[in-house]
Amino acid sequence: RVMKSVMTSCRSSKKAFTLIELLVVIAIIATLVAILLPAVQQAREAARRSTCKNNLKQIGLALHNYHDIYNILPSGVYESGGTNTHSTSGANRPAWGWGSAILPQLEQGALYEALRVGDEALRNLFVSTASQQTIDLFQARIPVYRCPSDVMSDVNTNNWGHSSTRFFKVGTSNYVAVGAYSGQVYAVANPPKEGVFFYNSQVRFADVEDGLSNTIFIGERDGGPAGLAPNDFRAGTWIGAGSRSQNDWYGVACTIARGDLGINRDYSLINTANIGKGMSSLHQGGAQFLMGDGGVRFISENINYDETFRRLCFKADGEVVGEF
Repeated sequence: RVMKSVMTSCRSSKKAFTLIELLVVIAIIATLVAILLPAVQQAREAARRSTCKNNLKQIGLALHNYHDIYNILPSGVYESGGTNTHSTSGANRPAWGWGSAILPQLEQGALYEALRVGDEALRNLFVSTASQQTIDLFQARIPVYRCPSDVMSDVNTNNWGHSSTRFFKVGTSNYVAVGAYSGQVYAVANPPKEGVFFYNSQVRFADVEDGLSNTIFIGERDGGPAGLAPNDFRAGTWIGAGSRSQNDWYGVACTIARGDLGINRDYSLINTANIGKGMSSLHQGGAQFLMGDGGVRFISENINYDETFRRLCFKADGEVVGEF
């Protein structure tokens, strides 16, 4: 009986957490979470940024291998292959892009062969009778063309093409070629030749007189906010251009970027027609760019456009580029 009384006394002497103590513990846990969460997010973004950088390095290696094989870089946009077998004419017809031309160099040879890139005109595949198998090829997700920081759809959110019977959704890409600085970067008849990639371009490394390490080849472009109007969808497309038109997003704007629009800028403040034609990323403070020598540089969105960025977009202006 005495022992039982002692045990009962011991149990009663144990105190539970008071409400104040419980609130203090919760506050401490919340503080720790608040401290650790940004660190975890930063670590994840660092990993995603590293993967994005590696994607650009692989694209750079593919471009160099392509040049080794053909002694020329792929055209920014081109229409070679086959005869026009449907009624779409003029600017309103799809054309292959540089992204599809280097598929074999990116270990996507099966996709390249299935699409018959270069052997068949892309405009001939964009027909109302296209099979589901062909449409699936249009919409293929190619990991090396996707920045993991961007959670946009695997296919463009709006129809791509220039005919009510030939509208398709196609696979998206976060990487676009840099064509020129001038506003006529999308011209077809007399395309500007300041940049490396343009309509039917045939640029060799020897033509990059400013030096491969001083010339931008490829840059990032994010998918933009969801629910934008068709011409506002910013993402690039790996397959090519929806048309040859220089004035709308369906044209070569989804394959080639304008260098004069800067990085991460609100294009609508410049001109709403420029939305979806520049370069941007979801990496804080700037975007990553592939230089001609295969190196990848992160360039700040605050870079001086006229004095530095413009010169990086030109391949043979003869101007010296400082630190960037």
